[in-house]
Amino acid sequence: MPRDQLVDVAVDRDTGRRTLVAKRRFEAGEILATDSPLIVWAQNEAGLLKAFQSSDQQETILSLYSPALDRQDEKIDERRKKAAALARTKAFSSLDKDSILKVLLVGDAFAHQFGKQEALYETASALRHDCAPNCRFRSQPDGSIEVTSIRHIPAGETLSFSYIGVPWVLCTSERRKLLRESFEFFCACRRCQAPDVLRSAPCPGCGNFCSLEEPIAPPQGPASIFWHCPVCAKPFDATLHEEQLNLDFKTLSEKVQKASENIRDAYARGKAPPSKVWEVFKDCEDFAWRSAKELGRGNVVVYRATELVVNTARDFSVAKDAFSKQNIETEGDSSADLRRRWVEATIRRVAQQECAAASCSKGGDCFGTEGEHPAVYEAAATVCGCAPVLETRLSALEREAFFDLCAKYRPCIRLMYDSSEEEKARVELLESLLNAADVAEDGEGVGEEKGA
Repeated sequence: MPRDQLVDVAVDRDTGRRTLVAKRRFEAGEILATDSPLIVWAQNEAGLLKAFQSSDQQETILSLYSPALDRQDEKIDERRKKAAALARTKAFSSLDKDSILKVLLVGDAFAHQFGKQEALYETASALRHDCAPNCRFRSQPDGSIEVTSIRHIPAGETLSFSYIGVPWVLCTSERRKLLRESFEFFCACRRCQAPDVLRSAPCPGCGNFCSLEEPIAPPQGPASIFWHCPVCAKPFDATLHEEQLNLDFKTLSEKVQKASENIRDAYARGKAPPSKVWEVFKDCEDFAWRSAKELGRGNVVVYRATELVVNTARDFSVAKDAFSKQNIETEGDSSADLRRRWVEATIRRVAQQECAAASCSKGGDCFGTEGEHPAVYEAAATVCGCAPVLETRLSALEREAFFDLCAKYRPCIRLMYDSSEEEKARVELLESLLNAADVAEDGEGVGEEKGA
């Protein structure tokens, strides 16, 4: 699909980088461009430079460079030394060290991997990073790339995708750290410059929950971090409180891992695990409640605690069913009760991502109210992760709650899982389960509808 029919090339005023801008309005799921690689190489510097030397697209490749890629830091100094050394070799004597440096920096910043190779693209490599992206791209076996919108894009908006995958479950400092370590830049996108809703904390003076304001430019030296209360107009520091809860979360995660190992070992021996093993799930729920009370529902610690509840409820319910099939009685919560909490935690997890995407600090409390936020493409994976419960017995209340969520996310699920026959079959199975459950009578679950 010719790119110039759908998008324009612009130059970012702050960085000097080429960017792509929508020429018209797009809805989620529209293909914006298909792109073949400019060059393809094995994953090393020599392979990149050899591919560049033999390419008739050198001017286009060098146009991807901007001064923003050439920063005065340790990694760039290493790249300069590497470029000077390569320029002195016979293999690359036809290239000057400045051109070699630019090619290396472009490769570091914009290369896309497929299989054991890397490639640069005219369109996909011009897509900018954003922590609130509006596009996704998919690599094909032949190395081509397809760029698709994942939400509504107004005409004139810059096209973007996330370099770090799902963006709604990481706070600003975590995203910036990943981007700096992996892509060597300080992110100053609109979301990173706004107050960080994933770093909520209560004001010690009035109890009002406030979001942390991160620096909008790279700090020179150690930076002081403060929350500013709009009610009291006073700064406060909740860093130590967050750090302690993060340590508690790490300890709890290790406890869950150990419990899971004990369950697997007990199953292998054909015996029921000790009752205290199953009690770990209650510890997860208690921690999620405590962290929400102390830091507010919008804090990233609470988001992670909810994810741990989702995963533990899922794994423990599956384990309970496995023991039951072997006629081994276990203590603690039943598999049905764990499935119910799995569904509840999944809905809460999705609602949290919706609030984060809407720059809302309420941490999922908007779900099911008049202020409920739209579906978020990336959260479709969380919904699909809970789909196996549709093949089990569900109460009418659980069924209604989860079906409403699936109905809301059907378009996102179809868009997310459309790249292979296996993924399409997965969506068809989900659709058939939903359709079968839709005709179940009140009080009956899917398993009962099938005659289970």
